[in-house]
Parts: sequence; C-alpha cells; structure tokens
Amino acid sequence: RKQRDAILDGGDSNWPHLKYDFLQPNRIKDIKMRPSSHPEYDPRTVHVPDDFKQSLTPAMRQWWEMKAKHFDCILFFKVGKFYELYHMDAVIGATELSLLYMKGDFAHTGFPEVAYGKYAAALVERGHKVARVEQVETPDMMGERVKKMIKPTKFDKVVKREICQLTSKGTRVFTVQDGESVGADASYLLALTEKECDGGKSLYGVCFVDTSIANFHLGQFSDDKHCSRLRTLFAHYPPAQVLYERGQLSPRTQQVLNTSLTSAIKEHLAPESEFWSSTKTLTTLSEKKYFEDGTPEGLKPFLSDSDSLGLTASDEADLAVKALGAVTWYLSRCQLDQQLLSMGQFTTYKPVDHEFALQEDKKSSDVITARHMILDSITLKNLNVLENSCGGTAGTLLAKLDHCSTPMGKRLLHQWLCSPLTGIKSIEARQRAVTELIGQPDLVQTVRGLMTKLPDLERLLSRI
Repeated sequence: RKQRDAILDGGDSNWPHLKYDFLQPNRIKDIKMRPSSHPEYDPRTVHVPDDFKQSLTPAMRQWWEMKAKHFDCILFFKVGKFYELYHMDAVIGATELSLLYMKGDFAHTGFPEVAYGKYAAALVERGHKVARVEQVETPDMMGERVKKMIKPTKFDKVVKREICQLTSKGTRVFTVQDGESVGADASYLLALTEKECDGGKSLYGVCFVDTSIANFHLGQFSDDKHCSRLRTLFAHYPPAQVLYERGQLSPRTQQVLNTSLTSAIKEHLAPESEFWSSTKTLTTLSEKKYFEDGTPEGLKPFLSDSDSLGLTASDEADLAVKALGAVTWYLSRCQLDQQLLSMGQFTTYKPVDHEFALQEDKKSSDVITARHMILDSITLKNLNVLENSCGGTAGTLLAKLDHCSTPMGKRLLHQWLCSPLTGIKSIEARQRAVTELIGQPDLVQTVRGLMTKLPDLERLLSRI
C-alpha cells in the first residue's frame, strides 16, 4: 500500500514512473496478469511488459525484473560502492530519508554502502520492507561469462545482481550490514490459521518467532467466540508482522487483527503454495536438511507417533505445523530460513489459562492452582501494565519497574509482568533475591556498571 501511494502521489508529478501505463491504478496487474480486482491478486508483485523492458538499459532492466517480483519492497540496488534507489523507491528515499535527487530523467537517489544499516533501519521502522541487492560477480567475471556465450545480447553484458536479504519489521536479524539493534523489545513474525468449530468457537494454529534470536514458538488451541485467548496472545507477544491464510479467517478473527494490531503489518498468503499444509511443511523441512542433528526436541511434540519419518503432524498439532510452514515460506523469501531454522530452537506455546483449564476439566474438588496468574489482554490494558490508553508506556507498571541494565533483562521483565507468580515459595524466593541485592548497594552498582556495557547476547548468539 505504501508503495502504491508513492507511485500515485510521490514527489514531482512529472516523474516517468507516474505516467507508465502498466502502473496506473485501473490497469495495474500482478506478475501473473491478474488485475487488482481479482480475488487472488498479489500486491507484492507487478506485471512489467516485455516491450518496456526491451527499451531499458541492462542495469535498469535488472532493476525492473527484481521490482516485478518484489513490488512491496524498496530496492537498495548495489552499484559499485553505493546503493541506488530508482523511481518510486527514490521518491520514498527523498521523502523519508532526506536523500537528494540526482540529475536525470527519472527519480534517482543513493548513498554510500557504509550507511546501509542506518537507512534500512529507518525505513523498516516506518513500516517499509527493504530488499538489499548485491553484485554477485565482478566485471572480469562478467567478461569471462560473456565470452562463453554464442550470441550475447546487451542485457548479458552487465554484472549479475541478486537480492541477498529482505528486511521488514518482523524479520530483523541485526547482521553486520544491519548494525546493532537499537531497542530491546522483541519484534515477532506471527503466522495464524483458523478452523471454525461448533458454537461459534475456533481452533487456532500459531507460530511466532523473534528473528533476532531465532526462537520459534508453536501452538494450537481452541478459543471462545470473543477470541479471548488470541487477544491475550497478541498482548503478551505483540507481533510486528502477521501472516494469515487468504480466505480462511472468520470475520470475527479478521476484526481482532484489525482492532488489536493496528500498527502491525498484515499479509495474506496463498493457500498451499505459500501457506503450506502440515505435510508439505514437514516434507520441506526434511528435504532442505535444516536440522543436522535430526528433528529438534522442541518440534517432536507436534509430530505423529505413527510416522517414524517425522513427516506427519499429530492430530492435535496440524494447524500449528501449518503455521510453521507459513513462517518457513516467508523466511525463505527473506533469505533467512537456513540461518534461523538451523538453530533448532522450538518451544511449545500454551495459552496462559492452559493449566487452569486442565485442572478444571478434571472436575476435582481440590483447589485449582497455577504457577502464574492469568492476565488476559483486557486486564493488561485496564491496569496499564504494559501500555497506557494512548499506546505508550508513560505511567505504566512496566515504565515504573524497568531499571534493567541489559536488553535481555528488559525482555525477561516484560514476560514476568505478563505472568506474575502465584506460588508462595516462588514469590518468597524472588523477594529474598531482591532483599539480598538491596543490602549490597556497592556491589549492585559495580555489577550494574559492568552489565550496562554488555551487548545483546541473545541476539549476538543467533549470528554464530
């Protein structure tokens, strides 16, 4: 949508890209020639006519071929030691990054390669997606390649380029190119699928991952007609980006996405080809050999005991594995699947009221207990635990208690506030720990000074 706005409204009204017939709102089509009115229209792609591409320079043809497949992204196109932005991307660069236009017939901006992290982070924070395009051969390598061709065309006489990374709010990994992370908060990429049940209830499958530390959470749970558990999941683990299966969400679930996650990026994926079935998911994980040491322990609870090959999901986890498939497909598109999945860090997500519900189902006369207090989304909101009524943190319990010295500590405190302890022994143990620290202020000050200098170790480990 932001790319479309840039095409229609960006900058100088005389820019050529504003006049191209194939980009006009009433004529635009996706790469499979489907108009925007088609139910399966893919706004992430755009059809670029062959006769138009024939009129371009070799490098600009490369750019348009990449843009056609990544129309929802801003291309940082490598030319020598610089990243260049063209056409509608250049308009966004000039408008949001204050980059200067270069002389020429079409919109064109750029910056030195050392500034990639700064400018990419700025655009991603504003909700854009950035595709980093690198030169994958030298001019000499290009020359040797052309010599071996029988009838090379002018389009062959250009160094090869490829998209090496796609970054969005939900897929930041803070590599060397990206630079260090600027905030401690987790930014989750979450996939969601739904199966409607009798009585207005729903069965949900979810998979969410903090790509900066490569920790995957999988879960499947039933929910009431108010989507109470789903809302609580969003409150405890607020996603920056949501993937859902096109045409498969109920109107009430769609409404929850639109009202509870107003600032999150939401993308629908095509059934089966993008939002995979559980069988396709497990088959792909096996074929691509993501896990050198076999199936990770955290993934085994989701597999059927009757399939020794691990290619079938259990009946109670089919939707959860489907959601994992959607995340895997998207990470593959972002060139991050091997890097993150190979870590093998999978944990089971269970709703916060899971223990309570299990004990209640036993119909026991015993007092129902749980290790953590159940704070649903409404409670967290009404008590200003994490956010105030304006969506900020001023005056919240989190702002009052957060004196953490490390990003890891800040994330852990967030989890503690969402799930307060209820067990007397656990509470007393935590109180004793705090009392001991209060009694040694000099030591605490020394340790605080040392910990403040620590980098984000969790995120650094994911780079190894």
